Amino acid sequence: MTGRILLLGLSVLCAGAASAQSIPLPFSSDIEASRIGVIVTPDRRSMRGLSPSLVVARKQMHAHQPVSDANLIKLSEAGDGLAAQIYVRRLIASGAAERAPSDVAYYSAIAVETGRVWTLPDMIKAMKRLDRNTEPRPRLRKYIQVLYP
Repeated sequence: MTGRILLLGLSVLCAGAASAQSIPLPFSSDIEASRIGVIVTPDRRSMRGLSPSLVVARKQMHAHQPVSDANLIKLSEAGDGLAAQIYVRRLIASGAAERAPSDVAYYSAIAVETGRVWTLPDMIKAMKRLDRNTEPRPRLRKYIQVLYP
């Protein structure tokens, strides 16, 4: 209830400021329209579509056994947010976050997109270090896809 009152208060303040400055608001002041929605891409829940070697790697990952970086990358790109999160943690622990902010940002985005939001601060920190002129377009699209909602 307190949250609704706060949102209503902010809506009223923003609406007043916007009308005074003639700036259109990108949202409605209606209480129902002010609810915030979160979009999460479903995480991989099955082995369907994985190669036999990735099936083994995924089973090892879930059993807390060692999995190679290459397999974590492949699993991440197949939509496995847990693999992406493990890979990001590995990059950060090894100091590679300083050398490869693009990898940290991208694989953090995959993790965040599948609901592992505690990886978001790592993603944002890495994104601050990216060079927008050299960052691959597919990765930029992923960042926007994750951050926009």
